Amino acid sequence: MSNILTTEEQVKAAIGISDWRHLSKDKLMNFVSVLPNVDSEVAIRIIEQFPEFSKSSVEMLNIMKDVCNTALEDDKQSSIQSIEAYKQVLDELSAMLKREDLSNEDRKYFADKMIEVADKIGLKDTEGKAFKGKLLNTIGGVILGALIIGAGVLGAKYIDTNGKNLLNQ
Repeated sequence: MSNILTTEEQVKAAIGISDWRHLSKDKLMNFVSVLPNVDSEVAIRIIEQFPEFSKSSVEMLNIMKDVCNTALEDDKQSSIQSIEAYKQVLDELSAMLKREDLSNEDRKYFADKMIEVADKIGLKDTEGKAFKGKLLNTIGGVILGALIIGAGVLGAKYIDTNGKNLLNQ
């Protein structure tokens, strides 16, 4: 079974509306997210129903920008909390290393644990960068797809049924 939505009814059901008049900002975001899974002909017919597609496109871009900002801020806060916790562990391990009653074996153990924590900090940084890359790729692809379809719709309005450009007559 294909994941491609091949009818307007399937698209409306996927975004949770019964009629295109009910396309709110939230539902527009849902529409943008399912757009890659919509048959191109169906997508064009749907977009043609929007009298102000450029206004909707700008709205989509603003919504995507807000989603990006929120996701990045959440990731930043999570990273800060994790790194602060790792720093606290490092401080505790460092304090343990300063004790004079430790054997060389104990010192080695605490030093190894500090290295493990430092590695986890590096891994957290790598995860953050990977998350940002995936986020930008996903959102960029959705926006590009929506704009390409919109440009196709707008361009199709100027081509007659014989394939002649109506603007150059």
